[in-house]
Amino acid sequence: MVGQVLQELMGDQSLGKFRSEYEKLHKALQKTHESEKRLMQKCRELNAEIVANSAKVSTALKLSQDDQTTINNLKKVLSFSLYRYSF
Repeated sequence: MVGQVLQELMGDQSLGKFRSEYEKLHKALQKTHESEKRLMQKCRELNAEIVANSAKVSTALKLSQDDQTTINNLKKVLSFSLYRYSF
């Protein structure tokens, strides 16, 4: 399609300036499209990294809560043992 348009523009010398602008716009569009593809790929990669890190944070939070429960249980056992042996 683009090649056909350029061929038609090349055949008509009176449209030389238009052809030149058309070529510039076409190159700019191609460059923008390539940049958009790279950005979309980067977005997918960053999203995957966010999901992975979110899972790690969730796991760390669960472990922290479990540790806190263990600490509280050990404090109760220690407190009970100290109370029991103080009498």
